Amino acid sequence: DAVAKAKVPAHAITRRETALLGERLIKRQEVSRMALPSPRRRWAVPASSLARRPKESITSIKTMIECPLAWALKYGAGIRPGGLHVLPDDEQLVGILAHAVVESLFAQRKDWDADDAAREAVTLFDSLATKTAAPLLRLGYAVEYQRAKTRVSESIRLLVSMISASGLKVRGCEEEMTAAFASDQYFNGHLDLALQDAEGRSVVLDLKWSKRDKYRREEIAEGRALQLAAYSWLEEQAGRKSLGAGYF
Repeated sequence: DAVAKAKVPAHAITRRETALLGERLIKRQEVSRMALPSPRRRWAVPASSLARRPKESITSIKTMIECPLAWALKYGAGIRPGGLHVLPDDEQLVGILAHAVVESLFAQRKDWDADDAAREAVTLFDSLATKTAAPLLRLGYAVEYQRAKTRVSESIRLLVSMISASGLKVRGCEEEMTAAFASDQYFNGHLDLALQDAEGRSVVLDLKWSKRDKYRREEIAEGRALQLAAYSWLEEQAGRKSLGAGYF
């Protein structure tokens, strides 16, 4: 019957030259070994095979500068991770959730008191966890979950306090900005947190969730903070006076 025909011992396929799988005869054929391609320092492709993209972002520009091959493979050849890509680790998930909390917080109102913002962050953390970081709710992770929630709440208390102490106000969160930077080509970016002073001058904060800030500090000191430079440039293209950008 059909069930019996569907049952095939594994060794029948791996050891014999032929095997019957259902109604189909499977033939094995030896494949000769092939030498691995030798390393190349430079890859040359026809210019026509890598067309200019109508829109670039800080991520794509940074990739192009740091590794043109990676840019060509990702954006030119369209090679990307498959659908079964590995889930983010716990720290990344907390970072994603923290971003969602900040966005929801300032979508409600822009003029939070630090203590009120911290309390509301706790509520938002719980309500958004199932939507944006469900693996954090797994069994055995309760203590780490509570610690992460406290860290996010206290970080938001500090953020709101710093904004107030600096005489700034929140203009927007996750603002999308687009500006022309070449013929028929645009630059696109999303500002995590856009602030402004009493005179309307802007300050952009890029929110990072990390255990250490050494790399970001070095990036700024050495003039390699392309992301911050891009945000300031986008603000200027929108006709605003930019006082600068920074990481929080």
